[in-house]
Amino acid sequence: MFCCQRFQKHLWIIGGAVLFFLLAGGMMWWIFHPQPLPKFGITFSSAYARELGLSPEEVFSALAKEENVRFARIPLYWNHIEQEEGQYDWKEMDALLAIAEDYDMKITLVIGQKVPRWPECHIPSWALSLPDHERWESFSIYVQQAITRYKNSPALVRWQVENEPLFDYGVCPTIDSENLQETLALVRAQDDHPIQLTVSGELEFWWPLARMSDVLGFSLYQVTWSDTTGYFVYPISPLFYRLRVLAASFWTDQVVVSELQAEPWFTMSLGDRPLEEWYGLFDEKALRDRVHFSEEIGVSEVYLWGAEWWYYLKVHGFDGLWNEAGKIFGGQTN
Repeated sequence: MFCCQRFQKHLWIIGGAVLFFLLAGGMMWWIFHPQPLPKFGITFSSAYARELGLSPEEVFSALAKEENVRFARIPLYWNHIEQEEGQYDWKEMDALLAIAEDYDMKITLVIGQKVPRWPECHIPSWALSLPDHERWESFSIYVQQAITRYKNSPALVRWQVENEPLFDYGVCPTIDSENLQETLALVRAQDDHPIQLTVSGELEFWWPLARMSDVLGFSLYQVTWSDTTGYFVYPISPLFYRLRVLAASFWTDQVVVSELQAEPWFTMSLGDRPLEEWYGLFDEKALRDRVHFSEEIGVSEVYLWGAEWWYYLKVHGFDGLWNEAGKIFGGQTN
């Protein structure tokens, strides 16, 4: 009897050790094995295009036609769509979605109070003065209107709800986990497309939003700037992100790079420096380096940040980034 118990104990130990090494070996294989190359797309901001003095429709059409962009993340700007309470202007977004459909693009629509591009929160001025509960009611109506309008677009593949909602950055009212859960419930009640949530790649825990989402997106900025340090390069390798992707995959179905830095970090107004100096801060080599870095992480999709800037440079005689980006997207299919 004693011998049988000892044998069973040793069997459990051996079995546990084998299982541990199989799991560890599988994890190490995933971490260090070359991954399939991701699909590359863009985040496209109509607000940023207008800020640069460009026509959003013209730029987006050129990206689809000339650059062969087939994946795009597009924010809906509440302050642009509903400039007056109850009066919705969908013309610009309708035009962008029509272009996307014409070119068989796959689109992630970003809806929320906090969506990409500074000042991060894009809330109509009339709504900012409302008490919180009244602003929520107006926001809820806007969200329902937007989802009803676009949920049947053949270009739509997912909704992104807010942008890095729990990351304290931007000129924004506080969005806490409870606020976010309410918005998620509102979107899910209207449509069954997958939902993407986003986090800072370097400065946030990922699991709280990973477990709420179908797709988790993270931003990847290797060069940032602050008053204290000036320009700062994160001393981080692709392995850092690869491990975070592996961990997040236990909670969510898919992890993507939602913002890959592909333009300079602007420290002052555009007109305060000659254009060639801005161009020198982020050139074709910088773009190639960022793309190569992202390819080593092991995600399925990467969305470049700065396509509007490439077009602005192109029309002002600096077409290097535009041409380099064309090499990245050229030959891609859905």
